[in-house]
Amino acid sequence: MIPLPGLTQPQQNQINAETDRLLKQGLQQIALQQFEPAIQSLKQAMQISQQLGDRKSTILALKHLNTALDNLEKSSPQQAKEQREQILSTLSTNELAVFQGLNNEFDLNLAGWQMIMDLGDDHVKSGNYTAASEQYKKAGVIAEFPTEETGIAPLIIPKQERGILIAQARTLTKLGWTLGNLGDLPGAEKTLRASGEIWSELWHKTQRDDQKQQLDVISGSDAIRLKIFDIGEQQALTYTYLQSILVKLKQQNQALAASEQVRTTALIDDLGFRLSRLPRQELGSKPVTLKELQQVARLQNTTLVEYSIIYEDIVDNNRYRDDDTDAFSSGASTAKQFIQIQELSLESLLPKPTKLFIWVIQPTGKVDFRAVDLKLLKKPLAQMLIDSREAMGVRGRSSSISIEPIDDKQQLTQLHQLYQLLIQPIAELLPRDAQNKVIFIPHRSLTLVPFAALQDEHGKYLIEKNTISIAPSIRSLSLTHQLRQRVRERQNELHDFIKPALVVGNPTMPEFASVQGQKPERLPNLLGAEQEAQAVASFLKVEALTGDKATVAAVNYLITGVRLIHLATHGLLEVFSDDGLGAIALAPSANNSGFMTTSDIQNMPEMFADLVVLSACDTARGQITGEGIIGLSRAFMTAGIPSVLVSLWAVNDVSTAELMIEFYRNMQERQLNKAQALRQAMLTTMQKYPKNPKKWAAFTLIGESE
Repeated sequence: MIPLPGLTQPQQNQINAETDRLLKQGLQQIALQQFEPAIQSLKQAMQISQQLGDRKSTILALKHLNTALDNLEKSSPQQAKEQREQILSTLSTNELAVFQGLNNEFDLNLAGWQMIMDLGDDHVKSGNYTAASEQYKKAGVIAEFPTEETGIAPLIIPKQERGILIAQARTLTKLGWTLGNLGDLPGAEKTLRASGEIWSELWHKTQRDDQKQQLDVISGSDAIRLKIFDIGEQQALTYTYLQSILVKLKQQNQALAASEQVRTTALIDDLGFRLSRLPRQELGSKPVTLKELQQVARLQNTTLVEYSIIYEDIVDNNRYRDDDTDAFSSGASTAKQFIQIQELSLESLLPKPTKLFIWVIQPTGKVDFRAVDLKLLKKPLAQMLIDSREAMGVRGRSSSISIEPIDDKQQLTQLHQLYQLLIQPIAELLPRDAQNKVIFIPHRSLTLVPFAALQDEHGKYLIEKNTISIAPSIRSLSLTHQLRQRVRERQNELHDFIKPALVVGNPTMPEFASVQGQKPERLPNLLGAEQEAQAVASFLKVEALTGDKATVAAVNYLITGVRLIHLATHGLLEVFSDDGLGAIALAPSANNSGFMTTSDIQNMPEMFADLVVLSACDTARGQITGEGIIGLSRAFMTAGIPSVLVSLWAVNDVSTAELMIEFYRNMQERQLNKAQALRQAMLTTMQKYPKNPKKWAAFTLIGESE
């Protein structure tokens, strides 16, 4: 603080006291929702702080002004905009940029940066993109790393560095979006790519910092993924805007590469780590090339279909928080709260989707592109998915309430609408031979689509016309293919020591509290799952683990020495402390609560199984993010399992057992690959339940189909 000339110390102390009084008064007025008086109090406090040279009090007043203006904007947007303009006109660039702290440390004036960004948003709302771009450019200058004329670099601690990088990335994202709306497509592409590179740098900086705090962990848990959720989500949105710009530039193939760039980044890092057994190479952030994606289709002799939901409106994401995640908020106060939101309700945290991009890569490497206008839909995409599930009457296996299908006609209507949206635009590009594979790479909420049950205009299911599987991304297919090869080699090397299968069904159920603070209750038994496990075990000629025998210790002992893993029990999607999202329910013991969490799964030593079947409730589901879906299916893939068979819901116990036996029979006796075996099992089960796809279409194969 610089003393004002001509003032005695008592006089200066009196001025300081007045500043403090005004700051407290402003906060009290905000609490009483007296926003206009609060703004006046805080402006006076800021003016006095400026005169005293008190940078920290100036920034504190700015921070509280942002809060007051945000609230005023709800009732008087124009007045809030005018106040922002007036306040910013009184601040110099030096006051808006960095402030010097102790030991020559520098930090970004987030309050000043935020006010500039908010003013840019004000101009966006009024359609003045030129004025908005000017504010975003100014914010970009403010967020630059400080330097000193002496050439001595200021000390910037890691937390402060992340704050500056986040501000830079968000500024560039909004600037790129605005340039696109102004018609400067090349400028928009360049700016959005720069933002994407910063998000990628941030992702790995945060990931490395967290991993330094872990000991004896094979791979980063999904708890870490969720801790840095905001970074991955903002990176994904930035690349969504980039895809839209590239398509407008008629660079559809480059848009496909941009779509792949941010898919399953963490999974690719983990799979690369599993394969190399070397220090993490950060494969996920390496630039994606079209040639690389085409090579996957050629090597696997497969038609690849990638979807991308496009959001063309900007997200109001200038808010920040200063807590132990060092991340910015996207609508929930903590990552843990965020992931407890149901998957489809996440749509409310994102802009309204405007387009659906679809790429088809033929086994020859030929790439075709289609764009679907989602604005023409009569109802939101998320609602279409909900309606299709309700029309089929799907439910959770443990649910005591069965949802009955509306009627056959309504079911056909709902599944046909999804077919028209997702399949009809590319129908002529799909293989005519039903034995030829099609791998779908869905995006966000499309991971919940039962592709097998989609019906054309004649009521024919897609599984009748194509052999289907799912992949989290095209790049991940290359790595799961390598994993399968290595697993098969290890199976051959250790042929005499590896058992055929581990089959678990209806363990003695553990206690669980679905709501924090409530008394835990024992999960309901699954008698149908036990019957299924006994039937599958008998077919595979092994003994099923059921009841008290199916403890975590017993499963851990056997799971690393089998060729196949079949788990028929509860799969939970809730957060388990710091262990990430989801768990498998097993029998409790003296020293274990009975839950195998996603973190436990991810950190397992080398396994030799090339397939895990999760015959439990909703095991294909999880937390849907722009980076990928976080849940049980990805946990097993991260652990090195190349193929995972999971459920979008839980079908009737009897039909599930029938489908599973047919699936294993097709693989063992008919020597079909996993995707072909699942298709034939569905077709066989369908004959018994021709108008009820909830009894045969729940399961989806993720990863390697061979």
